[in-house]
Amino acid sequence: EISLADQFGVSRMAIRDALRSLEAVGIIEIRVGQRGGVYVAEGDPARLSDLLAIQFKLLDVKADEMVDAQIAIEVVAAGLAAEKATAEEIAGLWSLIAQMEDNGAASIGFVRLALEFHTAVVDASHNRVLSAQFRALKHLLLPLYAQGTTPGVVERAIAANKALVACIAARDPSAARSVLDNRLQLIT
Repeated sequence: EISLADQFGVSRMAIRDALRSLEAVGIIEIRVGQRGGVYVAEGDPARLSDLLAIQFKLLDVKADEMVDAQIAIEVVAAGLAAEKATAEEIAGLWSLIAQMEDNGAASIGFVRLALEFHTAVVDASHNRVLSAQFRALKHLLLPLYAQGTTPGVVERAIAANKALVACIAARDPSAARSVLDNRLQLIT
């Protein structure tokens, strides 16, 4: 603190406040003890998603903006998932579909499972930027989709999800993008 205060011509209190602010947003870590000091923090995708979700709420992002962003993120991610998903990730997608079928009802539980499925598709793209953005967006999508989920919507969603996973398993990026784009366009 003393050397930074001297270097920048400010008080130690100003440096301490600046360091605590950087620590609060996850840019640095302040460690105490024999190996103590100020260190650059490791990246934290969950923290990024949470901060982004808060900013979306503060911006009062509208439903059509959320759905447009969902389409942009998920359609690209579906194509990448068809290229990059592991066998375990594909099995996990099938498992989520089975859970959705078991849930069956138009409920908040189904919506949570459906968003978990979509998150798993985006994660299977192996693109951390898309994953962080979608995780932030899903906080806003949950209440939006909970309002309009009917038994017919549940049935169509499950059928579309099965078709999507079949395209991913077949390693067909174009078909995966098309299936997801067609499904998400029905929402708008």
